Amino acid sequence: MEHPMTSKIRIKLGPIEVEYEGSESFLKAELPDLLAAVAKLYKESGVPQDAPKFPLAPSGGGAPAPAGLHGGTTATLAAKLDVKSGPELILAACARIALVSGRASFTRKQIIDEMRGATGYYKKTYFNNLTKYLQQLVKDQKLVEPTNGSFALSVPTRTQLEKQLAEP
Repeated sequence: MEHPMTSKIRIKLGPIEVEYEGSESFLKAELPDLLAAVAKLYKESGVPQDAPKFPLAPSGGGAPAPAGLHGGTTATLAAKLDVKSGPELILAACARIALVSGRASFTRKQIIDEMRGATGYYKKTYFNNLTKYLQQLVKDQKLVEPTNGSFALSVPTRTQLEKQLAEP
């Protein structure tokens, strides 16, 4: 049995950074859409062309986390964000992945794993409604979907979360 080739690509345009690792056939089929999505994200980010270049979410070891956010679990972030619903816990999980772990984008599995780690906040119904919640967060422009099944915090949401989490 032949195994599909694995490819890896990283695209960085201003503050937007997307990484993908997976089947070469998927990448070949989806690369034009991926490039269009990255260009759209960059355009919507509102970053002026002459703005200083810095990573939106470094892929490890780049820009420091916002003050007071040098670590912490999803439960810690959920407490600080006063999470009371599934979509709010999703945003806390995404904040943990993006701001603490330094990932520019993340999968549904990574989001649900982070949510489950916040045992005092997680409810099984959140998993059952995950697709609906994610779709609503994308529609509300709190999350963006640079590729099918991959999510990232929108620039305004990231800024808002950084500000909330940096407060004492």
